[in-house]
Amino acid sequence: MTLFAALIMIAFRVLPREYMLLMVSLFFVPLVKLSGDGLLRAMSRYVLPLFPGFVLLARSGRRPRFRWPWICLSFTLQAIASAAFFLWFWVT
Repeated sequence: MTLFAALIMIAFRVLPREYMLLMVSLFFVPLVKLSGDGLLRAMSRYVLPLFPGFVLLARSGRRPRFRWPWICLSFTLQAIASAAFFLWFWVT
């Protein structure tokens, strides 16, 4: 969520006003939706409608100084998420 909060601030300068308003309005939906134990669950489902943020990430991916650290970070997070899935971390 902190990534998309930062992307909203960038969207004020880069994207058209409609996309920025869409991001701001949909950003608060997952913040009020809590599960029984108080943790945010299924965050990817709530972040997918914030597609203008992904557009900003795609624009940033043109620069090699951003691309390679982002690829390394994404690969690491995907490996952690896959390991948690295979160990049945999300199943209660």
